[in-house]
Amino acid sequence: MLALVLGGGILWHARRPAGPDPARAAFERAFAAQQMGRFHEAREGYLRALALDPNLADARYQLALLTHAANTQDESRHDLAELERIAPGDPRISSLRALIEGSPADGGR
Repeated sequence: MLALVLGGGILWHARRPAGPDPARAAFERAFAAQQMGRFHEAREGYLRALALDPNLADARYQLALLTHAANTQDESRHDLAELERIAPGDPRISSLRALIEGSPADGGR
C-alpha cells in the first residue's frame, strides 16, 4: 500500500503484486500439460484459469478443443457457446464450430 498526503487528505493506492496474471499463468501451465499429453491435468488447468478469469478466451478455446478431442461433445458445445458469448468476434470461432458440429461422433451435423 502507498499512502500520499494531498491537501490534508490521504490517498491510498493499492499496488498490484508484481508478476504474471494468475489466470494467464494457469492457462500457460494447462497448455503445457496439454502439449505433453496430460489431458486431465490440462482440463483442470483450463477450468482453474477460467475460474480466475471467466473471460479468458484462450482458455475457453483450448478447453473446447480438448473436450472435443476427448469426445465429450456436450461439453465442447458448451465451451463453444461460452467462447461465442465472451468473444463474439474471435476469428477462431468459425473453424471451431465447423470442427465441433462436423464431428463424426454426432452424425456429422
